[in-house]
Amino acid sequence: MMELLLILILLTDVALCSTGRLRVLVRTAAWQGFFLGLLALCKGFTFHAATLAAATIAVKAVIFPYILNRAIRKSGTLTEPLPYVSYNLSIVLCALMLGLCVLAADRLPSGQWRMAASIGFFTMFTGFFLIITRRTAFSQVIGYLALEGGIYAFGLSLWQEMQVEVEMGLLLDVFAAIFIMGIVIYRISSEFEHADTARLDFLNDSEEYD
Repeated sequence: MMELLLILILLTDVALCSTGRLRVLVRTAAWQGFFLGLLALCKGFTFHAATLAAATIAVKAVIFPYILNRAIRKSGTLTEPLPYVSYNLSIVLCALMLGLCVLAADRLPSGQWRMAASIGFFTMFTGFFLIITRRTAFSQVIGYLALEGGIYAFGLSLWQEMQVEVEMGLLLDVFAAIFIMGIVIYRISSEFEHADTARLDFLNDSEEYD
């Protein structure tokens, strides 16, 4: 079960790097959050594990995708503009990074959860990659979610005893961050006809408007 979930998370990472359709990105991020939630149950079905899984699924697979879909609908932005790194090159870089993540995880004393550590590293890389190489605020928010998902998976791979309080605190921080970013995206979409963060560089406070 654990291996299947990790493979599915890996596939969602590849999908995030290979498409520019924003609604597909949101759905993929939602599925990734769902799989990450189920991953907590692989530690054993306990009250803490069930609570952590339910909170993760609720926040990452339901609440965040709803907020992002609503912002996308209001902005009218459906696709990612030409990214800084092409999608074909993105897949190649992801394949190379996956190999490096597997090599790095081999040095960790995580036992049967070593695979989870390598996928966690790769998911963190995916998040950073989206934040750096994508142009729209929507894609960058999804990258932030992937980054947090990687930290979550890596944390599960190392902890023998799950500290649900720490994980809930992390989820609360992420919720607050995404909530603020959602407000920013909404304000951008209200004032401008695009959500391309690169084009915001052309704004100049010294310009006078009629």
